[in-house]
Amino acid sequence: MDMLPLTLEVVEGKNHSNHLELGQSILARIDAPGWQLCEELTVASSLDPLLLWSKFSASYNVQEAMIKEIADELDSSV
Repeated sequence: MDMLPLTLEVVEGKNHSNHLELGQSILARIDAPGWQLCEELTVASSLDPLLLWSKFSASYNVQEAMIKEIADELDSSV
């Protein structure tokens, strides 16, 4: 059980997380000058790393072949 992966993502809203203290620490670090974060953000655990990869790859225009290759790797390892 201690080997289960912990995947976190920033989401809108409050109190989405079982890791409230960790989330607050992360947000405090990335809320630096030059960043504009809305006040209603929290860090929540994500049970689906494929969903997180999908969001990331879409926002950074990753090539489709690379998206599939990494998704397959994630799917086989989680």
